[in-house]
Amino acid sequence: MRIGHSRSGGNDWPQILSVSLSVIRFLFEPLRKKSIVKPCENKFKKSWVVYGLCKGKKGDHFCQLHTNSGEEFVFVNTEHAIVVDSDCAGMENLRHLLSSLSPSITMLAGCLTFQEAKSMCLKFQPQLVFLNPHAAHGFDLLTFLPNTASLICVTEDDRFALRAFDAGAVDYLLKPLHPERLSLALSRHAARKALSRVDTDFRVSVKSTTGSHIFSPSRISHILAQDHQTHVFLVEGTKITCHRSMQEWICELASHGFQRLDRTLIVNPGQIRRMDRHSRNEAMLSFSNRAECLKIGRVAMQRLRELSLFSHTA
Repeated sequence: MRIGHSRSGGNDWPQILSVSLSVIRFLFEPLRKKSIVKPCENKFKKSWVVYGLCKGKKGDHFCQLHTNSGEEFVFVNTEHAIVVDSDCAGMENLRHLLSSLSPSITMLAGCLTFQEAKSMCLKFQPQLVFLNPHAAHGFDLLTFLPNTASLICVTEDDRFALRAFDAGAVDYLLKPLHPERLSLALSRHAARKALSRVDTDFRVSVKSTTGSHIFSPSRISHILAQDHQTHVFLVEGTKITCHRSMQEWICELASHGFQRLDRTLIVNPGQIRRMDRHSRNEAMLSFSNRAECLKIGRVAMQRLRELSLFSHTA
């Protein structure tokens, strides 16, 4: 008997095709649950929005997106950003750099004009905006951003720098973008966010020689590595010693704004009170409450200056 024909002489191809499609759907259904990020056309001509297909577990935080075709998608556990620039190639380059430097940041939209950017800001309330002042009437867009949003200017013109920092910009980047410079801007953004945010849900769990400790990361002033151990200093003056590596600490605490100043030191910018410079290669770092002062070297001093967080340094 020939394939596709029944004994009665009927054509079985429609039935075979239907079964085949069902098998294909069954095999590829798990892939639909994974996050997908890609550009798509929207009503803004060459502007774009990115979207993802994913189903999060209970307790995840979502950003909900609706495309023009009526499809609905979500992003899980990411920080949402938009870029405003009349240069399409520049927007794509920025998105490419972000995907490698900070996967936790999702670029929701690229906007060519002020009206597009205004619409995206009102709709999605992004936490981070990359702005070229030439494309958005200077800084008029800021009135449509949430108070907690961070601004990073990306432009080929340095004439807007003073106005940008007066408006509260985290950083001012000149084109062409370099990965190292963008990475520094993102570190400044994370550190500033830590100064204004207290996460009441997240807790650090540490096993030490004296037992187990559970506490909020906001109570940490700094972490110091010494002799294959790390010492966690709390603002109330307590020191906890454990065998966790510095890399493990920064992976856990980077999203809360903690910064690694050198090979042996991680600090919580929200707990630093001042930096007193004693010489070209030495300074004393003072923390809030009863946390002890800390002597730091030239590398750590340079890193603090790069972050541009503390104007009250001596």
